[in-house]
Amino acid sequence: MTYPLSDDYCTRFGVSKPDHPYVTGNTFIARSHILLQFRDKVTPSDFLPTDLNLVAKIYDPLNFSHIQDDMDPFLCVDRDYSRETATYTALSKSNLPGTVIPRYFGSYTLQWPVTMSETVTTRSVRLILIEYVPGASLQQLNPADFSQQYRKTLMKAVIDAKTLLYTHGVQHRDLHPRNILVLNDTVAKASDAWGIRIVDFGHSVLGRAPFLELEGPEHLPGVPISLLLRWHKAWRRFEFFSDWIDWDWQSWLECVYGHMRASLTEHMVSTWLPAILTEPREVFIEE
Repeated sequence: MTYPLSDDYCTRFGVSKPDHPYVTGNTFIARSHILLQFRDKVTPSDFLPTDLNLVAKIYDPLNFSHIQDDMDPFLCVDRDYSRETATYTALSKSNLPGTVIPRYFGSYTLQWPVTMSETVTTRSVRLILIEYVPGASLQQLNPADFSQQYRKTLMKAVIDAKTLLYTHGVQHRDLHPRNILVLNDTVAKASDAWGIRIVDFGHSVLGRAPFLELEGPEHLPGVPISLLLRWHKAWRRFEFFSDWIDWDWQSWLECVYGHMRASLTEHMVSTWLPAILTEPREVFIEE
């Protein structure tokens, strides 16, 4: 997604707005960063599909929402690009691309000419290519247009999809309605068992610990962790989808995933649902 360069940013740094280059009809040349062993006389473009619509997600700091993130926009886009590329690369050999996330077709660099004091140089802009997903985000849809049963089915698909990401060592960390795409009916009914895609991995983390260097065997890498723990009401994750949920969350969760209770261990419970979340806490107020 691209955003207009904010006037606040321009005023703060005393610069004028650059022209917006990402318009219909413009042609770009990008250098590939796909890490593959190519045969002689075979270019990266030979591996791109010709029967599939692709989306170029461009990480240009000059077209980033500086109002939303009050920090260095260059650091912001570098963070998003690095994390998203690492996530798609890590998941590329799994069965998730094309099922719960879009298929990924590599990362690239655009070179834009820049004139500074009559000297022409270039600046690098990163981009990735992913599969175009025909549909709309939960944020764009109106929950009132769907039955409760459909909304329950949809929430189960969201939970199951995020669980698969977690099992494959990815924490999304930005699972909001805007990042859940619901496929068009024609596509979902014809060939898709999920009906959704999770997108936008700019805040994702590889591994189960908050930081990769803290990852240890106690986090049980590769072991499925019960949804009864990770989606327990105490974590309040369901509140991001409150507009879509008009039923008691915890009782529904227990009903749908109660069969997983037998797989719980004491270690899992203490790690993924610590007592501090579920036990009442005493509050002392000084008079």
